[in-house]
Amino acid sequence: MCCRTAWWGTFLAAAVGVCAWYAMPESSAQEPGKAQDKAPEQSPVERQEGFFKTLKAGDVKKAYGEILKDSLIQKEQGEQVENLITQTEQGVKLYGGAGGWENLGFVRSDKYVAMGLGVLCCDTMPLFFYFAWYRKSETSPWSLINIWFNDQPKEFWSFRR
Repeated sequence: MCCRTAWWGTFLAAAVGVCAWYAMPESSAQEPGKAQDKAPEQSPVERQEGFFKTLKAGDVKKAYGEILKDSLIQKEQGEQVENLITQTEQGVKLYGGAGGWENLGFVRSDKYVAMGLGVLCCDTMPLFFYFAWYRKSETSPWSLINIWFNDQPKEFWSFRR
């Protein structure tokens, strides 16, 4: 089980289902002769940065929409995403609102998989966020394949080694 909590154990139960999600970027194929009108792709670290800025601004739904952009998670697991959004909103409210954040970027990285980490600093307790990224080759874009959060630093420190 990837989500653990202290005294509010059922609070993040919805996030547990998120840990089994698998996502790949949508096809970037284009029709012959047509130019792509896409903005330059953001790195995972930039996407995590945007996620925390939007969370701090109080728009949890938009934060998840941006971080899950181009993944199948939102399309195929919509109900679980809504549960995760609700749990995040409740967690921020329970711990007194978002006062700040720290995006630690990739704490573990290999050629094809990486682990991102960040902390949302609420008034009475931090929330630790974990981002699993994947790419099929060294030149492929990174895809978010998993996201979860909890209020326990034990898992946080294990990723920091």
